[in-house]
Amino acid sequence: MPADGPGLREFRIRGVKTNIPFVENVVNHPKFRAGEVTTSFLDESPELFHFSGRTDRATKLLSYLGDVILNGNRK
Repeated sequence: MPADGPGLREFRIRGVKTNIPFVENVVNHPKFRAGEVTTSFLDESPELFHFSGRTDRATKLLSYLGDVILNGNRK
């Protein structure tokens, strides 16, 4: 199981970008978990800044409903 467990993935923050994907990458990195990092860890680990897309169904649903309410159903 990742070091963050379900904790970081439980956050749902809408409207602003967060650093949660970055923190997940850091705490799940093998060097970090082994305690083998130095102050140059971030400079030496560019993969920490590659984030996978998230599926945020709630925001997609709210956006769709808002669009239908404002613009009507286009179908």
